[in-house]
Amino acid sequence: MQSDQDLASLAVDLVSAGSHFARAVFQATGTELSYVSLRVLATLEREPGLRVGELARREGITQPSMSQAIKRLVDDGLVDRAPAPDDARASELTVTDAGRRVVRDYRDASARQVVPMFRDLSPGDVETLQSAAALLPKLTEQLRDRKGGRA
Repeated sequence: MQSDQDLASLAVDLVSAGSHFARAVFQATGTELSYVSLRVLATLEREPGLRVGELARREGITQPSMSQAIKRLVDDGLVDRAPAPDDARASELTVTDAGRRVVRDYRDASARQVVPMFRDLSPGDVETLQSAAALLPKLTEQLRDRKGGRA
């Protein structure tokens, strides 16, 4: 049985490694959008209709900063903004077909960067990564449930 200290160390190491890996892949793809903009597009692809405030909370940035990012995405034709039916002052956001293509292209470019490295791994290491890839969404959902949908 693992001690709480060992599990805490694993948690810190996993969060750090995941963050560094995601940023390294982002940089390797050479995409022109910001990391936050790509994350926003991917989030809106999964959860259409979110509002600026919720996106800002999820990304850990101020609402004015998120508003600027959304304005650029709308101006670039990657996000649509529609009045919220329950609050005329608020807007619901959805990703456009062009925005979905940007997300798909980024994912394809990411795979092109990472697949060659996977080929150099042992079958056991690939299986370990497959297990981690299956577990991480479950852990993410548990965190979301604990934090009211903000993970």
